[in-house]
Amino acid sequence: MSDWVGDSCETGVPLSSGFVKIGETDGRNDTLFTDNNNGNGLSQGIEYCYRVVGIYSGTTPGYPSEEACAILIPGTPAMINVSVTLSSQDGSIFLAWAKPQGLEEIGATGPYEYIIYRYNDLWGTNLIGQESFKTSDLNDTTYIDSPLNTLIYPYSYKLELYNDDPPDNRFLIGSQEVVSSTYPEITPTDNRNTINIKKNVPWINTDYVIYRQRINSTEYDSIGITYNETYIDSGLMNGQEYCYQVKSNGWRPIEGKKYISINYSHIACATPVDRTPPCPPVLKVTSFCDSLYNELKWKIQDPICAEDAVKFRIYYSPTLSESPHLMDSTLSPTDTVYLHYPSESLAGCYAVTAVDSFENESNFSEIVCVDNCTAYELPNVFTPNGDGDNDFWKPTSYSFVEKVDMKVYSRWGILVFRTDDPNINWDGKQMNSDNIVSPGVYYYIADVYEKRLTGLEIRNIVGFVYVFTDQGAKNPPVNQ
Repeated sequence: MSDWVGDSCETGVPLSSGFVKIGETDGRNDTLFTDNNNGNGLSQGIEYCYRVVGIYSGTTPGYPSEEACAILIPGTPAMINVSVTLSSQDGSIFLAWAKPQGLEEIGATGPYEYIIYRYNDLWGTNLIGQESFKTSDLNDTTYIDSPLNTLIYPYSYKLELYNDDPPDNRFLIGSQEVVSSTYPEITPTDNRNTINIKKNVPWINTDYVIYRQRINSTEYDSIGITYNETYIDSGLMNGQEYCYQVKSNGWRPIEGKKYISINYSHIACATPVDRTPPCPPVLKVTSFCDSLYNELKWKIQDPICAEDAVKFRIYYSPTLSESPHLMDSTLSPTDTVYLHYPSESLAGCYAVTAVDSFENESNFSEIVCVDNCTAYELPNVFTPNGDGDNDFWKPTSYSFVEKVDMKVYSRWGILVFRTDDPNINWDGKQMNSDNIVSPGVYYYIADVYEKRLTGLEIRNIVGFVYVFTDQGAKNPPVNQ
């Protein structure tokens, strides 16, 4: 069978108006498709028409098949009830059917035999005979099937009626139908349970009454009515189990008579759980270079969305090339300020997420990046005269400098000092000598290796330093 039915074909002959896609198969060799209205069942007495379209080269549709139509007709015997009478591991289901009429016209004069088939799904995938009994007048039209685990499965049934006049006049009477119990599937979400009513029945259900068990009680109360197969029970408490039973009210026309069909589902339970994360916070990051920390502040803008948050998680990466990783977490929803004292650089990228009591985590806030503070400052004078005061040339302040390539030259361009130590600590001596350099102005050039957002970066600095070597030169003015 095809793997596509739709409104029209992009190539080939357009489909007739009113056709919609109802499903697809897994491949060219899969030529069987069951239309069950997405698990909701089809209605008796209505004509359904189909066309099949093959798919070629991935997504290209071919020509549609000829239209094929069929009407769902009532079976014989015609079922009117499949109702759960006890919902438990040893539960029971009540079956009822209309008494067959006019069998003499087809030569079925009896005696008769009923055979009941059952399977634990909605569609009778693998029906197995469960019970048979004989009757002479067809007045036996009910059956209770037990014990059954009605807490877990839906059950489907088929009832066969035979004219049982051996040896020459035994035959199957009429066509058969598969009928299921009503089966509520419950999807729990945040403070609500969504009840999807599944069934495969030949009668028309006009409405469904939803019953919910009282808390700390065995009694059930009607909480609502729905005219389709879905009901949402909202305003519930997360973490609290709720149990439901569904009553379907329906009717079925059989041979000119209207039969009322009232059926109960098994009891199904579910616990609402919050799967919706809070909104991501809005983050601001400020660097405090003097104190060597970054301050993170954040806020969830929507107050309603912020109600679920119980804590925040802080993510950090030292460079732009890395994805932020979990660094820390707050302990309270009111903790919306965080001070980060990095060990190697103030440069980094940050993100914050909000987490609720069910461990649902929001998306990242906007990732906010700050660069390293450039605070490598050198004095322009020092006095290496051995008096213990300002005897070394070194930075006045700096942070997060990995190394330097410092070169100091005399006015004649002679290299007098070189180091890779960020602290420099030049004692004024000529390179490779114990002699103090002559007083005067010296020129320096340095590559400063700093950890930045983009990794280890080189910043070039140049300047002049005045060297005073006289014994009386104490604490000359220092220009930073």
